[in-house]
Amino acid sequence: MIRLILVLIAMTLPARADDLLLDQGRQVAGLWLFPSLSEPSRWRYVPATARVATDGDGAPLFGLTFYVGEEEAEGPDSADPSSITQATGGGLLHMVVEYATDPEQVEEAEDSLRALLEDETAFIAGPVLFDAGNYSVVTSVAEDARLLANRPAPLMEGDRTAITARLSAEEATLLIGTLRTPTPDFSVVFDMAFSGLSQAYDATMVVDWEKTKEAMTAGAGGSVYFIGADVELAIEEAMQTGGITLEVNGDDADMEALVAQVHDRALDMMFAPIEVEQVPEDERGGLLDAIGALIGGDGLAGSSNTTGFGLNASYRLKDLRSEGITRLSFNKRATLPRRALMTVNLGQVAALDGGAVRTVAAVDPATQLRRIFVALDGGLEAELGGFVNSVAVTMRKDHPGGRETIEQIVIRPEDAEDPLAVHGPLLYSNAEREGAASWLTYEVATDWSFQGGGRYRTDGRATDAAMISLTAPFHRHEVAIEGDAATLAEAGVRAVIVEVGADFFGDRQEARRILRPDPDHPVLDVTPISLTLPEGVWSYDWRITWMMRGAPPITASGTDDLGFLFVDELPPPP
Repeated sequence: MIRLILVLIAMTLPARADDLLLDQGRQVAGLWLFPSLSEPSRWRYVPATARVATDGDGAPLFGLTFYVGEEEAEGPDSADPSSITQATGGGLLHMVVEYATDPEQVEEAEDSLRALLEDETAFIAGPVLFDAGNYSVVTSVAEDARLLANRPAPLMEGDRTAITARLSAEEATLLIGTLRTPTPDFSVVFDMAFSGLSQAYDATMVVDWEKTKEAMTAGAGGSVYFIGADVELAIEEAMQTGGITLEVNGDDADMEALVAQVHDRALDMMFAPIEVEQVPEDERGGLLDAIGALIGGDGLAGSSNTTGFGLNASYRLKDLRSEGITRLSFNKRATLPRRALMTVNLGQVAALDGGAVRTVAAVDPATQLRRIFVALDGGLEAELGGFVNSVAVTMRKDHPGGRETIEQIVIRPEDAEDPLAVHGPLLYSNAEREGAASWLTYEVATDWSFQGGGRYRTDGRATDAAMISLTAPFHRHEVAIEGDAATLAEAGVRAVIVEVGADFFGDRQEARRILRPDPDHPVLDVTPISLTLPEGVWSYDWRITWMMRGAPPITASGTDDLGFLFVDELPPPP
């Protein structure tokens, strides 16, 4: 079962990008183009624009559903979405977004590229494949940026993927207000990551963990949660204080590209990407304000980020070592992330009337019947039918006098074909005329079924929301294996066995790599181990066995979450 799960995980992951040469990129006809290492005449472009998708009649696939609670539904202004002011109300935003680069622009870029290179065999094979990305839904009033959502984004050009955001009553009022203006101040900002190959350098990155940890925590004020801009500053501080140093042999290295590579490696080693929802609520406010300030107003316009740091991404500082030295060589090409920013502004979408904005009563005052709706996050929609078989949502309501209502819906791939669909509703009544404060509260639990037989259940949690938004309860985490083969050979190591394992909702994932150091080929080229872990979990178990020449094996093991294993750091022999 474990092997089957791992195979299916691999099948559902997006395809890796071509072996793009990042240092040879060119901007032609408004598009960034990158060549392939294996086929230099083949180039790929980075999508530069995104838009709200349209249906067959040309209408934008955009919807706002506002839910009014009992008090609002009975009020004189119940038909007006701006009257949603109580905690029992709220809204659900649905948009279908696609990346759609104009084919004529691609043709123009290809013609210009051939002329620039004086090579008629050069051609553009298509867009790069994004590895990951986030979207942020942003609006602002009186020049104050407001972040409404920060979630995983669609990955491939041509995909029509729905994004959703659940809005509080206050956020719903704010949103409908700006949409009524001639130029709505409402945008979706995509911060997307793709990967390519770096140059090889005769250089080494040296990490003094004591100094680095001090630099990383000095400016954080005790918090371990950062946005991309703060991560970049923390790494720069570590380089200035000697925590991270760069040893370069020769004087022909592209220092700007090399320093960018140091930043990228430090990001991978010391920080883990994290969704805002995973940050404790008492620390989430400052993080959201920081992201909103970056991507609202002039923040986005002033950004020229091209390294691996996400503009609107948030990170958690890993549990760093407190002592010791780590050396990381750059003497081979490495796969590095790069970013692309795209913005959809609803000021470009005409005619938001005609059903795009509607109001429904979450509570029917005539019958005292409550309706609970269910929506899927855009990232989950991509997984449903792939890694996720189905998800069951169970609502339980305890009524006075011992009466109980239990309702359940099961969402399967065929149920998610309509990207604007709202599932449900789950229903319960108020025959006992219970007071609104307690009657609006119910419990919700989920039961997830994964390909290969894995199951994950959440216990019932109390909520009074008129809409339940489901997000995927897992993420992918790669463990890189690094080391210098010459160092291993000099130490008498004949082979290294690396084993990594982690639990995934009751099933055990395990993977193994066997390395044979060759002094004539000092660069270890090892495929990283990819794990699928429950959301909020980053740790894994590892075990390294060094097979020695003429001596007993040496073994070390432990638990870590750094995402790097250095096999050339041998423990003392037994």
